[in-house]
Amino acid sequence: MITLGKMRKRAFRFFIVLITVLLLLSARIFYWQVIRGDELRERAVSQQTNSTNITASRGTIYDRTGKAIAESAAVNTVVCNPQEVAKTNSAELIASKLSPILEMDYDKLYTLLTKSNRYQVLKKRITLEQTQAIKQLKDKSTDKEMAKLFSGVYFEEDSKRYYSYGIAPHIIGFTGYDNNGLQGIEMTFDDILAGKPGSILSLKNAAGVTIDAQYEEQQAPEKGADVVLTIDETIQHILEKHLETAVSDDLLREGAAGIIMNPKTAEIYAMSTKPDFNLNDPYSIEQFTNYAIDLKTDEVMKNYDSSNEELKNNAIAAIRNKMWRNKAISDTYEPGSTFKILTAAMALEENVVSLDSPFYCSGQKQVADRTIRCHKREGHGAETFVKGVQNSCNPVFMELGLRVGATKFMEYFKAFGLTQKTGINLIGESGSIFYQHKLSEVDLATSSFGQGFSITPIQLITAVSAVINGGNLMRPQIVKEIRNENGVVKTYQPEVVNRVISQETSDMMRQILESVVSSPTGSGKNAY
Repeated sequence: MITLGKMRKRAFRFFIVLITVLLLLSARIFYWQVIRGDELRERAVSQQTNSTNITASRGTIYDRTGKAIAESAAVNTVVCNPQEVAKTNSAELIASKLSPILEMDYDKLYTLLTKSNRYQVLKKRITLEQTQAIKQLKDKSTDKEMAKLFSGVYFEEDSKRYYSYGIAPHIIGFTGYDNNGLQGIEMTFDDILAGKPGSILSLKNAAGVTIDAQYEEQQAPEKGADVVLTIDETIQHILEKHLETAVSDDLLREGAAGIIMNPKTAEIYAMSTKPDFNLNDPYSIEQFTNYAIDLKTDEVMKNYDSSNEELKNNAIAAIRNKMWRNKAISDTYEPGSTFKILTAAMALEENVVSLDSPFYCSGQKQVADRTIRCHKREGHGAETFVKGVQNSCNPVFMELGLRVGATKFMEYFKAFGLTQKTGINLIGESGSIFYQHKLSEVDLATSSFGQGFSITPIQLITAVSAVINGGNLMRPQIVKEIRNENGVVKTYQPEVVNRVISQETSDMMRQILESVVSSPTGSGKNAY
């Protein structure tokens, strides 16, 4: 006989077991719903839907006059669902049909078509003719059975970069396989130009086949913003033409670089390095190697014709690195007589010389234990300061440097921005190479006419602009503005880094420098 006490004990034990089971179930539900909920939801969505990316159109790069010098055009990328291809057992047929159309190896195509995933790119950015040929194979009205076999092959919209004018390759740069910027403005402003890709989320069945016309979500891509440069296509073209002539006619083994800048704003109207490369085929080294062969630049071509595959590939990589290098901002050199502009400005600003101060050039000058010659061995004789500038007379500038003094000279060198990078919006800018400690008397003398140290072309033109624009060192500008479909997003205004010389000194230097080219006896008369 079961007593009331025993029944109560059994009921209590049952209650405990029930509560325990409920707690365990609750814990398990909490684990699946809360702890792993997001993960499981993502897996469910992945199993039940197909997500197709829609590539965003890259922003356009314009010159200052509004000419589109880098733009994107819509093209197709051909992709497939290998599981759908397997269902129709059509991999061999598809590979044989697509191989000649896409100009791809049959075995490579077959491998892609028979992968175990549900999404596979066959070839990116195919031509219009290739698109039409594949569409013909998928056309039910042409061949219903063939179209059924090709149901697992489809297109995705993509974009391809085109460079209409083919100018300024070192400024503009280029994009890679995934439309990402790899050089120049394309790389520096990649986040701005790239835009945001869109997507189409569609339902699929258990076999991974898309259920037509049943979309859950569609997110439109956002076009990238446009970048307006400060360069002028016409001026850029002229600069490139004449640099190319200089490299070819004068056999410049290390090539040439040129910059045209508005000295008041530091806006760059043109910048070029020759030899250069084809923007629409940036990996081709033919154009550059032709230059190298003509110039007999053995260093560039070393191992290029080697039968050793590794040596050849290393040589090609070295050639491309040299080909893509922007000499105007990346290479340092001794500025030589062009630096005399800065020495003259220092001397005037420090009041150690006047316009009619007398000098005498015997063809050389004794500095400490060194005899340093003028470019005119017989000397210029008696001359004023202005005449010394016109003659580009080394002894005059050595004397100016010594009058300014080593301490002040180094202060001006820094004030003209020559000890640091300019901060231009381009990758690969180099710094200068200058004396780190006190200048000796000989160092000061040779530095006064631009020897014994190295700076970049962009540093020099920025410093010279400060001499003639009223005395302000400006930050070089290569970008004018950023804009999108709603208008201007950002405008780049002229930026003063610091004031170097006075307006009065700048005014005098402009007149003196003009006389260097306008005077019949000036050393720059051929540039008039």
